[in-house]
Amino acid sequence: MTPEDLVAQLAPIRVPLHFAEFGLRDALALISLGILAGLCLSLPLRALTRAARGPEKPTSLPATATPQERLTELALDLRRSGAPVPPELHRALYDPSARFDPTACDDAHTSPQATRP
Repeated sequence: MTPEDLVAQLAPIRVPLHFAEFGLRDALALISLGILAGLCLSLPLRALTRAARGPEKPTSLPATATPQERLTELALDLRRSGAPVPPELHRALYDPSARFDPTACDDAHTSPQATRP
């Protein structure tokens, strides 16, 4: 008797019917495994793709910058450093008729006491 004859005489594999069906439990198990795999992959990928952040220094604008450019740059510097934006500066950013002298706030922001550790 050849191996092909032996294989032909084997009975088909019998699996209980509820094992062969794809049901709601199987779908939920696949979804949960997909979520777990996504979480396991996202943590190392987040660490690998995070932008390197060095110490941020206040930017210096040229003397020819317009007052609106200076106000905008000062607000960006304050936001980056985590310092609160004074209400007068906030008002001057959005209201062109509001008066605000950026030199006073600029000097206070660039002083050594105003910088964060």
